[in-house]
Amino acid sequence: MNQRSFLCATVFALFPFALEAFLPACTNIETSIDCGTLCDRQRSCYQSNLDRNVCRDRCNDLADDNHTFRDQASDCSDCIAKRSTCAAVTDRCETVCAPVRERLGLNAAK
Repeated sequence: MNQRSFLCATVFALFPFALEAFLPACTNIETSIDCGTLCDRQRSCYQSNLDRNVCRDRCNDLADDNHTFRDQASDCSDCIAKRSTCAAVTDRCETVCAPVRERLGLNAAK
């Protein structure tokens, strides 16, 4: 085996391990965006005294520990990102977002 073949074989052999090392970071970035969107809208629409950082950190922690919550938070943030007003969020996203707000201990939509 020549040097080039050896190098290619080594790269392909190590690629799955490198990919596995970087995938959790990608998940955390996605979760942070979802949780930030969710907490920002909660604060601007329903709970003006909400500490965005505390909300986001709690949301990220729950999402890291629970796949179901992560999926719910993602669905909720996708729903609210498509709405431009608080009234539209309340009308269209209440069912999707209620379980997330409940787990985060946030006030219900009014």
